Amino acid sequence: MFQKMREFPLRLKQEEALLRSLRPNHQKREKITKNLKKIRAGYRGELELELDYHLKFLPEKDYYIFQNLRLIYQDRVFQMDTLIN
Repeated sequence: MFQKMREFPLRLKQEEALLRSLRPNHQKREKITKNLKKIRAGYRGELELELDYHLKFLPEKDYYIFQNLRLIYQDRVFQMDTLIN
């Protein structure tokens, strides 16, 4: 059973909005464009694995599925695409 579904990344929305608001000759435009490409590639990679499709075959009563988790332990932050419990 899905407990937390994968969502379109907020960071991707923010970077796209920022890029739209910049002048074409802005000094940070190239750096933001490169970062945006990395974020898009990561998100596409998650979707292309079609992991969500395969997870649908797990018995709902036996599993909990969490997607896009951000966990904090002491002073460290961890990000997990999918956690199956």
